[in-house]
Amino acid sequence: MKRMNTLRGQLRRISVHTAEDSVLRVLQQLTRLAPAGEQGYDKRITQSVIASYSGLSCEVVNRTMRDFELRGVMRRNDGGVHVVNDFATADST
Repeated sequence: MKRMNTLRGQLRRISVHTAEDSVLRVLQQLTRLAPAGEQGYDKRITQSVIASYSGLSCEVVNRTMRDFELRGVMRRNDGGVHVVNDFATADST
């Protein structure tokens, strides 16, 4: 019973977040778990890993990450994948 209540609470928290929020949260966590330079994470971490961790499909993660790149929230280079600290100030839309 206790496990079910815990799981219910986790699902409730996940279900209220948009795909954007979920992916951004995972990307920001990766900058702490697998750091690669300033606000970045190891580029060898695949989108399928991010999808699995966030509970989203690979297609949704791919589309969201492309959108983040276009909006300047995220950038990729040889050193890794870099995410801006404050999403609200980086979002130009």
